[in-house]
Amino acid sequence: MRQKRKSMRFLKMLGFALMFSGLSLTALAQEASSIMTDEFEQIEETKQGSIHVQLDDTDSSLAKKDVEIALVKVATVTGQGYELTSLFEESRIDLMEIRTAEELMEASILLKQLVPENAEVSLLKTDENGQCLFKDLEVGVYLLYPKDTAEYENISPLLIAVPTFDEASGQMQYDITVYPKHSPNPSIRVRKVDSHDKTKVLKEAEFTLYDDSMTELKVASTNEKGIAEFYNVKNGTYYLKETKAPKGYRLADEPIEVIIDEEYDGEKLHEFTVPNMLLPAIQTSDNSDMMIYITLCGTSCLLLGFMFFKKRKQMKK
Repeated sequence: MRQKRKSMRFLKMLGFALMFSGLSLTALAQEASSIMTDEFEQIEETKQGSIHVQLDDTDSSLAKKDVEIALVKVATVTGQGYELTSLFEESRIDLMEIRTAEELMEASILLKQLVPENAEVSLLKTDENGQCLFKDLEVGVYLLYPKDTAEYENISPLLIAVPTFDEASGQMQYDITVYPKHSPNPSIRVRKVDSHDKTKVLKEAEFTLYDDSMTELKVASTNEKGIAEFYNVKNGTYYLKETKAPKGYRLADEPIEVIIDEEYDGEKLHEFTVPNMLLPAIQTSDNSDMMIYITLCGTSCLLLGFMFFKKRKQMKK
């Protein structure tokens, strides 16, 4: 009985996590742990269910199409509650001891890290509305996570039980709709300045972003504030190279390595200041030499013209 009550608490935790994702972790934990009944008895182990994934709109209206979602079963239902599959046993996570939303999130992240690259998982791509449907699912606990976010934002992994307890109806829900938590990927920002006067920003400098194999990904130019920005950049190693210098300035030669990894906290902005040197002919602040050069050239032209005119006059005589 105690094990079943723990299993029910876990189910309710998942149910509340799906229904009230806007609640604080503390409020969610209080709601989930306050209900300890025996609805676990309602589970029909031979019945199948489904998980409908719906991606939310992003603040920057990113495309929700072709996001590849992976689904893998992490636990089965037994007479004692939930038991991890062999693939995830090493995590030593006791699903029935999860009491807070924070613990649920940590468990999801840890289990995601244990999925081998070559593991057999169910894969679906979202349609243009950001939806996909996993059908004919056995009873158990599943881990849902992004395999490829395409042009969308970062998606957090989440655990989903089939069935999940629906507090509103007081019944087990076998067909479940989830709205995965998402957060913006980091941006890379370049600020272009004069090498001698760092307060002088430079517009119309062009930068190109390359991946670790030096394949061109995106191009951006600096604006009136000397800023060029690359938005929604996924985890990986990148190289940033100036491919067009501002008028009158020397092109920066060295590419900048940018590493975006798992330590990204959702707020980090990768920002770089790149100085440019003036070209030699423009770099001098003393215009006297230039004026002398122009004067000499003009005098030479006049002298040559005078000599040519005089020679023609003599030939006519």
